[in-house]
Amino acid sequence: VGPAAPVALNHFQAIEYQGLLWVICSFKDNTFPIEQPTENIYMYNPVTKQWITGPEIPVARRRGSAGVVLHNNKFYIFSGITNGHT
Repeated sequence: VGPAAPVALNHFQAIEYQGLLWVICSFKDNTFPIEQPTENIYMYNPVTKQWITGPEIPVARRRGSAGVVLHNNKFYIFSGITNGHT
C-alpha cells in the first residue's frame, strides 16, 4: 500500500504506460451530485510509491468517468461527464 493520492480521485480509468499508472480525467471530490473534475493528470509510480502531478488539463477537456486508451504512444480520451451526476 502506498501513500494517499494528492486529491480524492474517483470515477477514472487508470492505464499503465512506461511503468507508471496514469489517471486521466477523474473527479477530485465526492460532493454528489456535482463532483468536480481534476485540473491535472496524475501518475503513480508503484516502484517508488510516489504520486506525480502531471500536466494541466485544458478547461474544456476536464471531465470524469471517461474512457482512456493508449495507441501508438498517445492517450485517447472519449466520453465522460463534466458536472458530476447532475
